[in-house]
Amino acid sequence: MKPVVLLGGGGHAAVVLDVLELNAVPVAGYLALSPSNLDIPYLGDDSWLTNAAAADYQLALGVGSIRVSPLRQLLFERAKALGFAFISVIHPAATVSRRASLAEGVQIMAGAVVQPGCQLAENVIINTCASVDHHGQLAAHVHIAPGARLSGDVCLERGCHIGTGAVVIQSVTLGADCLVAAGAVVTQSWPAGRRLKGVPAREF
Repeated sequence: MKPVVLLGGGGHAAVVLDVLELNAVPVAGYLALSPSNLDIPYLGDDSWLTNAAAADYQLALGVGSIRVSPLRQLLFERAKALGFAFISVIHPAATVSRRASLAEGVQIMAGAVVQPGCQLAENVIINTCASVDHHGQLAAHVHIAPGARLSGDVCLERGCHIGTGAVVIQSVTLGADCLVAAGAVVTQSWPAGRRLKGVPAREF
């Protein structure tokens, strides 16, 4: 197995590192703007990518998001353009149906559930104890924060962020880059770029 280089040195990177180690994946070190408290080698900033041989490493994205942000997407797309591949990171305590489809770089954390018929595109995060029920369609770079719940047949377009403990009821579609605040309950579909909070969720 090719060694993994972790992009990022903060809290989400620490969680991803833990999952990699639980799965006995070799980790060469991490890239960040400056050294952090991760107990693996610091390799420098992301300029390292331009000098390394992409064929010799896999990458894992350790940058999380607390709101809609293009940073994860930009890092992913830049590394792909340089020829790097991303490992999918699945915690041993996650439950993932064998009838779910997972694209490159998907991350599924401890206690998360992904049910049959779900399709997770590249660079999706299903964070701690979040769940995606049957036939969920999650486009690239979607982040489902800890404890969030998606009912069946939910469709999230590119870059959506569903906040901690939020709920999206069945058959709802959210357009690209929608932000759902923590604890919100989304009961209807919304077009791209909306910021939603409350019960039921409304724009803010």
